[in-house]
Amino acid sequence: MPMFLFKNRYKIKYNIKKITYHFSIQERIEFFFCSKE
Repeated sequence: MPMFLFKNRYKIKYNIKKITYHFSIQERIEFFFCSKE
């Protein structure tokens, strides 16, 4: 049971990391396009 909880927590952490990484890339792209204009 604890092992299951640990894996679950790790998965959630990993997903959050992926989401934040994706947003940071999108923000960079938007910033790039804004600065070009």
